Amino acid sequence: MLNTSRARVIAAGEPVYAAARAAGAVRSDLPLGPVLDAIVAVGRVAEDPEHTGAVFRLVLDGLRCGGHAGAPAAAS
Repeated sequence: MLNTSRARVIAAGEPVYAAARAAGAVRSDLPLGPVLDAIVAVGRVAEDPEHTGAVFRLVLDGLRCGGHAGAPAAAS
């Protein structure tokens, strides 16, 4: 059931997300699925609302164009 719901949410959100990518408002290298996963994860932060808001802003900053710092450094 959750997979069906997830697929429906992605299908409904994809046109808006595609438009945001085309407009350069969000990074073009991220599909919608992981973005939704990040939003759900932020919702599970069990801290005060101010802390949750700070984590959400961090996620949004990473989603915006220019927020991508490139590939992670290789482990040494």
